[in-house]
Amino acid sequence: MTQNSLLILGAGTSYVDLIRGASDVCSHVVVTDQDETAPGFAAADDSEPVDIMDIDGTREVAEMYGVDGVLPVNDYGVRTAAVVSDELDLPGIKPSVASRCIDKAEMRRQWEKAGLSQPDFEVVTTLEGAHEAFDSIPGTTVFKPADSTGGGSRGVSIVEDASEVADAFSFAQSPYDDDERIIVEEMAVGSEHSIEVVTVPNDDPTVVAISDKEKTPLPYRVDKSVIYPTKSEARQQIADAAIDAVDALGIDFGAAHVELAYTDEGPKLFELGARCGGGATADPIVPAVTGIPYFQNIAKLYSGDTDVDFEPKKRDGVTYRFLTPEPGILESVSGVDTVRQRDDVLSCRIWIEPDDTIEPVKEGHDRCGSVITHGPTRDSAYQSAEEAESLLEFHIKDE
Repeated sequence: MTQNSLLILGAGTSYVDLIRGASDVCSHVVVTDQDETAPGFAAADDSEPVDIMDIDGTREVAEMYGVDGVLPVNDYGVRTAAVVSDELDLPGIKPSVASRCIDKAEMRRQWEKAGLSQPDFEVVTTLEGAHEAFDSIPGTTVFKPADSTGGGSRGVSIVEDASEVADAFSFAQSPYDDDERIIVEEMAVGSEHSIEVVTVPNDDPTVVAISDKEKTPLPYRVDKSVIYPTKSEARQQIADAAIDAVDALGIDFGAAHVELAYTDEGPKLFELGARCGGGATADPIVPAVTGIPYFQNIAKLYSGDTDVDFEPKKRDGVTYRFLTPEPGILESVSGVDTVRQRDDVLSCRIWIEPDDTIEPVKEGHDRCGSVITHGPTRDSAYQSAEEAESLLEFHIKDE
Protein backbone atom coordinates (compact mmCIF):
# COMPACT_ATOMS: atom_id res chain seq x y z
CA MET A 1 0.00 0.00 0.00
CA THR A 2 1.16 3.49 -0.80
CA GLN A 3 2.18 5.30 2.39
CA ASN A 4 0.26 8.43 1.48
CA SER A 5 -2.58 10.38 3.05
CA LEU A 6 -5.50 11.59 0.93
CA LEU A 7 -8.30 14.04 1.65
CA ILE A 8 -11.51 13.33 -0.29
CA LEU A 9 -14.06 16.14 -0.56
CA GLY A 10 -17.50 14.55 -0.22
CA ALA A 11 -18.85 11.64 1.82
CA GLY A 12 -22.40 11.12 0.55
CA THR A 13 -23.88 7.75 -0.35
CA SER A 14 -22.50 7.90 -3.91
CA TYR A 15 -18.95 8.18 -2.60
CA VAL A 16 -18.81 5.35 -0.05
CA ASP A 17 -17.36 2.85 -2.53
CA LEU A 18 -14.84 5.43 -3.74
CA ILE A 19 -13.67 6.09 -0.19
CA ARG A 20 -13.25 2.37 0.41
CA GLY A 21 -11.33 2.04 -2.84
CA ALA A 22 -8.99 4.86 -1.85
CA SER A 23 -8.41 3.12 1.49
CA ASP A 24 -7.12 0.08 -0.42
CA VAL A 25 -4.20 2.05 -1.85
CA CYS A 26 -3.63 4.92 0.60
CA SER A 27 -2.47 4.43 4.17
CA HIS A 28 -4.72 7.20 5.52
CA VAL A 29 -7.95 8.55 4.04
CA VAL A 30 -9.68 11.64 5.44
CA VAL A 31 -13.09 12.83 4.22
CA THR A 32 -15.08 16.01 4.66
CA ASP A 33 -18.77 16.74 4.19
CA GLN A 34 -21.12 19.35 5.64
CA ASP A 35 -23.45 16.53 6.72
CA GLU A 36 -22.25 15.27 10.09
CA THR A 37 -24.08 11.97 9.46
CA ALA A 38 -22.66 11.41 5.95
CA PRO A 39 -22.36 7.64 5.33
CA GLY A 40 -18.85 8.00 3.92
CA PHE A 41 -17.52 9.02 7.33
CA ALA A 42 -17.67 5.41 8.50
CA ALA A 43 -15.63 4.24 5.49
CA ALA A 44 -12.72 6.64 6.11
CA ASP A 45 -9.90 6.65 8.65
CA ASP A 46 -10.84 10.17 9.76
CA SER A 47 -13.59 12.63 8.94
CA GLU A 48 -14.48 16.25 9.57
CA PRO A 49 -17.89 17.96 9.17
CA VAL A 50 -16.67 20.71 6.83
CA ASP A 51 -18.52 22.01 3.78
CA ILE A 52 -16.50 20.99 0.72
CA MET A 53 -16.92 24.51 -0.69
CA ASP A 54 -15.32 25.99 2.45
CA ILE A 55 -11.77 26.70 1.28
CA ASP A 56 -10.45 27.90 4.65
CA GLY A 57 -12.00 24.97 6.51
CA THR A 58 -10.67 22.50 3.97
CA ARG A 59 -7.17 23.97 4.20
CA GLU A 60 -7.28 23.58 7.98
CA VAL A 61 -8.23 19.91 7.63
CA ALA A 62 -5.52 19.29 5.05
CA GLU A 63 -2.90 20.86 7.31
CA MET A 64 -4.22 19.15 10.44
CA TYR A 65 -3.79 15.69 8.91
CA GLY A 66 -0.76 16.51 6.77
CA VAL A 67 -2.38 15.04 3.65
CA ASP A 68 -0.44 14.42 0.46
CA GLY A 69 -3.35 15.29 -1.81
CA VAL A 70 -6.89 16.71 -2.02
CA LEU A 71 -9.32 14.90 -4.32
CA PRO A 72 -12.69 16.35 -5.45
CA VAL A 73 -15.38 13.86 -6.45
CA ASN A 74 -17.96 16.39 -7.69
CA ASP A 75 -18.03 19.88 -9.17
CA TYR A 76 -18.69 21.52 -5.80
CA GLY A 77 -15.24 20.49 -4.60
CA VAL A 78 -13.23 21.25 -7.75
CA ARG A 79 -12.29 24.84 -6.94
CA THR A 80 -11.72 24.10 -3.25
CA ALA A 81 -9.34 21.27 -4.08
CA ALA A 82 -7.46 23.39 -6.61
CA VAL A 83 -6.99 26.37 -4.27
CA VAL A 84 -5.93 24.30 -1.26
CA SER A 85 -3.61 22.13 -3.37
CA ASP A 86 -2.01 25.22 -4.89
CA GLU A 87 -1.48 26.86 -1.51
CA LEU A 88 -0.03 23.73 0.08
CA ASP A 89 2.00 22.69 -2.98
CA LEU A 90 0.06 19.47 -3.46
CA PRO A 91 -0.83 17.75 -6.79
CA GLY A 92 -3.73 19.30 -8.68
CA ILE A 93 -4.88 21.76 -11.30
CA LYS A 94 -4.42 25.50 -10.87
CA PRO A 95 -7.28 27.57 -9.37
CA SER A 96 -7.68 29.49 -12.63
CA VAL A 97 -8.17 26.22 -14.49
CA ALA A 98 -10.67 25.00 -11.90
CA SER A 99 -12.68 28.21 -12.33
CA ARG A 100 -13.03 27.54 -16.06
CA CYS A 101 -14.15 23.99 -15.36
CA ILE A 102 -17.08 24.93 -13.11
CA ASP A 103 -18.35 27.76 -15.31
CA LYS A 104 -19.94 26.57 -18.55
CA ALA A 105 -19.87 30.05 -20.04
CA GLU A 106 -16.13 30.52 -19.46
CA MET A 107 -15.53 26.93 -20.56
CA ARG A 108 -17.27 27.66 -23.85
CA ARG A 109 -15.28 30.85 -24.36
CA GLN A 110 -12.00 28.98 -23.87
CA TRP A 111 -13.05 26.34 -26.37
CA GLU A 112 -14.09 29.10 -28.77
CA LYS A 113 -10.63 30.70 -28.48
CA ALA A 114 -9.05 27.33 -29.20
CA GLY A 115 -11.22 26.88 -32.29
CA LEU A 116 -12.88 23.72 -30.99
CA SER A 117 -16.22 22.59 -32.38
CA GLN A 118 -19.22 23.24 -30.14
CA PRO A 119 -22.83 24.38 -30.54
CA ASP A 120 -23.43 28.05 -31.31
CA PHE A 121 -24.23 29.75 -28.01
CA GLU A 122 -25.00 33.02 -26.25
CA VAL A 123 -24.89 33.91 -22.55
CA VAL A 124 -27.87 35.92 -21.30
CA THR A 125 -29.16 37.21 -17.95
CA THR A 126 -32.61 38.57 -18.86
CA LEU A 127 -35.75 37.17 -20.42
CA GLU A 128 -35.46 39.76 -23.18
CA GLY A 129 -31.94 38.55 -23.90
CA ALA A 130 -33.16 34.95 -23.91
CA HIS A 131 -35.77 35.76 -26.56
CA GLU A 132 -33.15 37.54 -28.66
CA ALA A 133 -30.77 34.59 -28.37
CA PHE A 134 -33.53 32.15 -29.29
CA ASP A 135 -34.34 34.22 -32.37
CA SER A 136 -30.69 34.46 -33.45
CA ILE A 137 -29.80 30.76 -33.12
CA PRO A 138 -31.40 28.70 -35.90
CA GLY A 139 -33.37 25.56 -35.13
CA THR A 140 -34.08 24.00 -31.76
CA THR A 141 -32.21 25.47 -28.79
CA VAL A 142 -31.10 24.29 -25.35
CA PHE A 143 -31.40 26.46 -22.24
CA LYS A 144 -29.06 25.65 -19.35
CA PRO A 145 -27.48 27.33 -16.31
CA ALA A 146 -23.97 28.70 -16.74
CA ASP A 147 -22.95 27.30 -13.35
CA SER A 148 -21.73 23.69 -13.63
CA THR A 149 -22.12 22.70 -9.98
CA GLY A 150 -24.96 20.35 -9.16
CA GLY A 151 -24.89 18.29 -12.34
CA GLY A 152 -27.73 15.91 -13.13
CA SER A 153 -29.08 18.09 -15.98
CA ARG A 154 -30.28 20.67 -13.48
CA GLY A 155 -32.19 23.44 -15.20
CA VAL A 156 -31.64 22.05 -18.72
CA SER A 157 -34.48 21.98 -21.25
CA ILE A 158 -35.14 22.04 -24.99
CA VAL A 159 -36.94 24.98 -26.60
CA GLU A 160 -38.55 24.62 -30.00
CA ASP A 161 -40.99 27.55 -29.99
CA ALA A 162 -40.84 31.13 -28.74
CA SER A 163 -43.82 30.44 -26.46
CA GLU A 164 -41.56 28.09 -24.44
CA VAL A 165 -38.76 30.58 -23.81
CA ALA A 166 -40.10 32.10 -20.57
CA ASP A 167 -40.58 28.74 -18.85
CA ALA A 168 -37.20 27.46 -20.00
CA PHE A 169 -35.49 30.66 -18.85
CA SER A 170 -37.09 30.39 -15.40
CA PHE A 171 -36.24 26.68 -15.16
CA ALA A 172 -32.59 27.35 -16.04
CA GLN A 173 -32.25 30.09 -13.42
CA SER A 174 -34.10 28.25 -10.64
CA PRO A 175 -31.25 26.02 -9.34
CA TYR A 176 -28.84 28.95 -8.94
CA ASP A 177 -30.38 32.00 -7.32
CA ASP A 178 -27.02 33.78 -7.06
CA ASP A 179 -26.07 33.35 -10.72
CA GLU A 180 -28.49 34.73 -13.30
CA ARG A 181 -26.45 33.71 -16.36
CA ILE A 182 -28.13 31.34 -18.77
CA ILE A 183 -26.58 29.68 -21.82
CA VAL A 184 -28.81 29.51 -24.87
CA GLU A 185 -27.27 27.18 -27.42
CA GLU A 186 -27.92 25.34 -30.63
CA MET A 187 -29.19 21.79 -30.05
CA ALA A 188 -26.55 19.46 -31.43
CA VAL A 189 -28.29 16.59 -33.20
CA GLY A 190 -26.43 13.28 -33.11
CA SER A 191 -25.27 10.54 -30.80
CA GLU A 192 -24.37 11.69 -27.29
CA HIS A 193 -21.33 10.48 -25.38
CA SER A 194 -19.42 10.82 -22.13
CA ILE A 195 -15.67 10.33 -22.01
CA GLU A 196 -13.38 9.64 -19.04
CA VAL A 197 -9.95 11.22 -19.50
CA VAL A 198 -6.95 11.17 -17.13
CA THR A 199 -3.78 13.25 -17.34
CA VAL A 200 -0.65 12.06 -15.53
CA PRO A 201 2.14 14.65 -15.22
CA ASN A 202 4.70 14.51 -18.04
CA ASP A 203 2.44 12.28 -20.12
CA ASP A 204 -0.30 12.71 -22.71
CA PRO A 205 -3.95 12.49 -21.59
CA THR A 206 -5.41 8.98 -21.70
CA VAL A 207 -8.98 8.26 -22.79
CA VAL A 208 -10.10 5.53 -20.40
CA ALA A 209 -13.71 4.91 -21.48
CA ILE A 210 -16.36 6.26 -23.85
CA SER A 211 -20.10 5.74 -23.41
CA ASP A 212 -23.20 6.20 -25.52
CA LYS A 213 -26.20 7.89 -23.89
CA GLU A 214 -29.95 7.51 -24.06
CA LYS A 215 -32.03 10.41 -22.75
CA THR A 216 -35.46 10.77 -21.19
CA PRO A 217 -38.19 12.32 -23.40
CA LEU A 218 -38.04 15.97 -24.43
CA PRO A 219 -38.13 18.75 -23.43
CA TYR A 220 -35.72 17.70 -20.66
CA ARG A 221 -32.27 16.16 -21.11
CA VAL A 222 -31.75 13.63 -18.32
CA ASP A 223 -29.73 10.44 -18.77
CA LYS A 224 -31.87 7.30 -18.94
CA SER A 225 -29.07 4.88 -19.90
CA VAL A 226 -25.30 5.24 -20.13
CA ILE A 227 -23.97 2.38 -22.25
CA TYR A 228 -20.39 1.09 -22.54
CA PRO A 229 -18.40 0.79 -24.68
CA THR A 230 -19.44 3.16 -27.43
CA LYS A 231 -20.61 1.58 -30.66
CA SER A 232 -19.67 4.69 -32.64
CA GLU A 233 -17.35 4.13 -35.59
CA ALA A 234 -16.04 7.63 -34.85
CA ARG A 235 -14.51 6.51 -31.56
CA GLN A 236 -11.11 8.03 -32.35
CA GLN A 237 -12.61 11.38 -33.35
CA ILE A 238 -14.62 11.44 -30.12
CA ALA A 239 -11.52 10.61 -28.09
CA ASP A 240 -9.47 13.27 -29.86
CA ALA A 241 -12.17 15.90 -29.26
CA ALA A 242 -12.22 15.05 -25.54
CA ILE A 243 -8.46 15.41 -25.28
CA ASP A 244 -8.60 18.73 -27.15
CA ALA A 245 -11.26 19.91 -24.67
CA VAL A 246 -9.03 19.02 -21.72
CA ASP A 247 -5.98 20.69 -23.23
CA ALA A 248 -7.83 23.89 -24.17
CA LEU A 249 -8.92 24.41 -20.56
CA GLY A 250 -5.39 23.90 -19.28
CA ILE A 251 -6.05 20.67 -17.40
CA ASP A 252 -2.60 19.15 -16.92
CA PHE A 253 -3.40 16.81 -14.05
CA GLY A 254 -6.01 14.31 -12.94
CA ALA A 255 -9.43 13.16 -14.03
CA ALA A 256 -11.84 14.85 -16.42
CA HIS A 257 -15.35 13.89 -17.52
CA VAL A 258 -16.22 15.22 -20.98
CA GLU A 259 -19.64 15.27 -22.65
CA LEU A 260 -20.28 15.84 -26.35
CA ALA A 261 -22.40 14.92 -29.35
CA TYR A 262 -21.19 13.34 -32.56
CA THR A 263 -23.07 15.08 -35.36
CA ASP A 264 -22.97 15.11 -39.16
CA GLU A 265 -20.33 17.83 -38.75
CA GLY A 266 -18.25 15.76 -36.34
CA PRO A 267 -17.91 16.07 -32.53
CA LYS A 268 -19.47 19.07 -30.79
CA LEU A 269 -18.48 19.68 -27.18
CA PHE A 270 -21.10 20.23 -24.47
CA GLU A 271 -19.26 20.51 -21.16
CA LEU A 272 -16.53 19.11 -18.95
CA GLY A 273 -16.02 18.35 -15.27
CA ALA A 274 -12.53 18.35 -13.74
CA ARG A 275 -13.24 15.16 -11.79
CA CYS A 276 -14.34 11.58 -12.38
CA GLY A 277 -17.74 10.90 -13.88
CA GLY A 278 -20.56 11.08 -11.36
CA GLY A 279 -22.59 8.44 -9.59
CA ALA A 280 -21.19 4.94 -10.04
CA THR A 281 -19.01 5.82 -13.04
CA ALA A 282 -15.65 5.62 -11.26
CA ASP A 283 -16.64 2.50 -9.33
CA PRO A 284 -17.86 -0.05 -10.34
CA ILE A 285 -18.52 0.93 -13.96
CA VAL A 286 -15.14 1.93 -15.42
CA PRO A 287 -13.29 -0.97 -13.71
CA ALA A 288 -15.86 -3.44 -15.10
CA VAL A 289 -15.51 -2.00 -18.61
CA THR A 290 -11.74 -1.58 -18.71
CA GLY A 291 -10.26 -4.08 -16.26
CA ILE A 292 -8.25 -1.38 -14.47
CA PRO A 293 -8.60 -0.31 -10.80
CA TYR A 294 -9.69 3.12 -11.97
CA PHE A 295 -10.50 5.01 -8.80
CA GLN A 296 -7.70 3.37 -6.84
CA ASN A 297 -5.31 4.70 -9.49
CA ILE A 298 -6.95 8.13 -9.27
CA ALA A 299 -6.47 8.09 -5.47
CA LYS A 300 -2.82 7.13 -5.88
CA LEU A 301 -2.28 9.88 -8.46
CA TYR A 302 -3.81 12.62 -6.30
CA SER A 303 -1.76 11.50 -3.30
CA GLY A 304 1.47 11.92 -5.26
CA ASP A 305 2.10 8.47 -6.76
CA THR A 306 2.50 8.82 -10.53
CA ASP A 307 3.31 5.13 -11.06
CA VAL A 308 -0.19 4.42 -12.37
CA ASP A 309 -1.54 2.82 -15.54
CA PHE A 310 -4.82 4.01 -17.07
CA GLU A 311 -4.62 2.08 -20.36
CA PRO A 312 -7.75 -0.14 -20.70
CA LYS A 313 -7.10 -3.89 -20.55
CA LYS A 314 -10.46 -4.92 -22.05
CA ARG A 315 -13.76 -3.48 -23.30
CA ASP A 316 -16.57 -5.32 -21.60
CA GLY A 317 -20.16 -4.17 -21.74
CA VAL A 318 -21.85 -2.21 -18.96
CA THR A 319 -25.21 -0.43 -18.91
CA TYR A 320 -25.98 2.18 -16.25
CA ARG A 321 -29.80 2.20 -16.31
CA PHE A 322 -31.73 4.83 -14.35
CA LEU A 323 -35.21 4.03 -13.05
CA THR A 324 -37.97 6.44 -14.05
CA PRO A 325 -41.37 5.03 -12.96
CA GLU A 326 -44.69 6.78 -13.48
CA PRO A 327 -45.37 9.69 -11.11
CA GLY A 328 -47.36 9.16 -7.93
CA ILE A 329 -47.01 8.36 -4.23
CA LEU A 330 -44.84 5.29 -3.72
CA GLU A 331 -46.33 2.41 -1.80
CA SER A 332 -43.55 -0.15 -2.31
CA VAL A 333 -41.03 -1.58 -4.76
CA SER A 334 -40.92 -5.29 -5.59
CA GLY A 335 -38.30 -7.36 -7.37
CA VAL A 336 -35.25 -5.68 -5.84
CA ASP A 337 -33.86 -8.83 -4.19
CA THR A 338 -34.42 -10.83 -7.39
CA VAL A 339 -32.47 -8.28 -9.41
CA ARG A 340 -29.63 -8.05 -6.89
CA GLN A 341 -29.16 -11.82 -6.96
CA ARG A 342 -28.50 -11.88 -10.72
CA ASP A 343 -24.90 -12.61 -11.72
CA ASP A 344 -25.05 -9.94 -14.43
CA VAL A 345 -26.04 -7.15 -12.00
CA LEU A 346 -23.29 -5.10 -10.36
CA SER A 347 -25.64 -2.86 -8.43
CA CYS A 348 -29.33 -2.19 -7.87
CA ARG A 349 -30.22 0.85 -5.79
CA ILE A 350 -33.56 2.40 -4.99
CA TRP A 351 -33.29 6.03 -3.95
CA ILE A 352 -36.80 6.65 -2.65
CA GLU A 353 -38.84 5.36 0.29
CA PRO A 354 -42.51 4.45 0.73
CA ASP A 355 -44.73 7.56 0.87
CA ASP A 356 -42.21 9.57 -1.18
CA THR A 357 -43.59 11.38 -4.22
CA ILE A 358 -42.34 10.24 -7.62
CA GLU A 359 -42.07 13.37 -9.75
CA PRO A 360 -42.04 13.68 -13.54
CA VAL A 361 -38.40 13.49 -14.63
CA LYS A 362 -37.09 16.98 -15.32
CA GLU A 363 -33.69 16.72 -13.58
CA GLY A 364 -31.40 13.95 -12.43
CA HIS A 365 -32.66 13.94 -8.85
CA ASP A 366 -36.17 13.08 -10.12
CA ARG A 367 -34.98 9.59 -11.03
CA CYS A 368 -35.78 6.91 -8.49
CA GLY A 369 -32.84 4.53 -8.61
CA SER A 370 -30.43 2.69 -10.85
CA VAL A 371 -29.38 -0.74 -12.06
CA ILE A 372 -25.87 -1.47 -13.35
CA THR A 373 -25.43 -4.55 -15.51
CA HIS A 374 -22.25 -6.15 -16.82
CA GLY A 375 -21.60 -8.59 -19.64
CA PRO A 376 -18.91 -9.70 -22.10
CA THR A 377 -20.37 -7.39 -24.75
CA ARG A 378 -22.21 -4.12 -24.91
CA ASP A 379 -25.34 -5.81 -26.26
CA SER A 380 -25.43 -8.49 -23.56
CA ALA A 381 -25.14 -5.88 -20.80
CA TYR A 382 -27.89 -3.80 -22.38
CA GLN A 383 -30.21 -6.82 -22.62
CA SER A 384 -29.50 -7.56 -18.96
CA ALA A 385 -30.51 -4.01 -18.06
CA GLU A 386 -33.77 -4.40 -19.97
CA GLU A 387 -34.51 -7.63 -18.12
CA ALA A 388 -33.53 -6.25 -14.72
CA GLU A 389 -35.67 -3.13 -15.12
CA SER A 390 -38.65 -5.26 -16.16
CA LEU A 391 -38.38 -7.22 -12.89
CA LEU A 392 -38.68 -4.07 -10.78
CA GLU A 393 -42.20 -2.83 -10.07
CA PHE A 394 -42.94 0.47 -8.39
CA HIS A 395 -46.33 0.18 -6.71
CA ILE A 396 -48.19 3.48 -6.56
CA LYS A 397 -50.83 4.29 -3.95
CA ASP A 398 -54.37 4.76 -5.15
CA GLU A 399 -55.49 8.37 -4.95
